[in-house]
Amino acid sequence: MERLLDEVWGDRFVSDNALASRVATARAALGDDGRTQREIRTVHGRGYRFVAEVDDGPAARSATSASDLHAVLEDLREGRGSAVLVVAPPGRARRELLDELYADAGAAGILAARGRMVQLGVLAGVVDALDGIGQRRPALVERVPDGCRSELATVFAGGPPSTIGRLQLAARELVLAAAEDGGILLVLHDLEMADRATLVQVEQWAQLARRA
Repeated sequence: MERLLDEVWGDRFVSDNALASRVATARAALGDDGRTQREIRTVHGRGYRFVAEVDDGPAARSATSASDLHAVLEDLREGRGSAVLVVAPPGRARRELLDELYADAGAAGILAARGRMVQLGVLAGVVDALDGIGQRRPALVERVPDGCRSELATVFAGGPPSTIGRLQLAARELVLAAAEDGGILLVLHDLEMADRATLVQVEQWAQLARRA
């Protein structure tokens, strides 16, 4: 812990609470928290340890055809997570590709949810997708931590998130619960219209798909 204090603040005096506050902020940015500690672990008597897998490769591969997209379903059937960015101009052809993938997932018994970025409001498309999960598998919502469950209940009822970070954490926990329950296909439409917070959330999901 002393090393962290020296590296970040140098000769300036700060309390241990200042370090704890910065670690909490870093955890929130990573979709982590002090209870789950998936990315930053507290080592009692020593300090903190970064334990997440580090991967400098791209978070998503590109797809231009139906066969490219349907490889996602094969990955899910075999217990592998993946993220695919559809490279196609906006319009009917792209919508039909995603609609077909969504329908095929449902026919195969795979939990599927979708979000549309044309809705107004920060993270509205994300809430759209999360609500779809909650409606199809209500039991999954009961499996997330209490604070996340409360956050989801608020936004599902049409209210604003308490904070963007808390909603992003709730989104992570719900998708993780779905991944552990047999997998989930998330179809997100029109990302070129998404707000910045949504793009951050999608990037977190894409990174998460590598190991969940």
